[in-house]
Amino acid sequence: MKKSVDSLVKIMSKREIEEEFIKKLSIVSSNLFKIFNLFIPKKKPPTREICFTLMKELEEVETFLDDYGASQNKDFFYLRELIGSMRWINIALFHCLHISARISNYIL
Repeated sequence: MKKSVDSLVKIMSKREIEEEFIKKLSIVSSNLFKIFNLFIPKKKPPTREICFTLMKELEEVETFLDDYGASQNKDFFYLRELIGSMRWINIALFHCLHISARISNYIL
């Protein structure tokens, strides 16, 4: 995987983006979408285990996008920002679930 701060358009042609990058992105993000498909229909708060797994998958997708310079590319900038935002929201949720599960043990 080629790392660069240049935009994805400068690294690859539109054809390469469509034929190569998108395929790699779909592989890297497949586990993330599998988790979403399992979690969303339940309409219940996620468990800490789900949050932890999401944390790993979101970081993997974010790293992949960063390695390809997606934050510097107009076509992928918003996807990169969305994934990054989801990762930070998930981290906050993970800590909230931890506190909620342990609140009775704290001397307040």
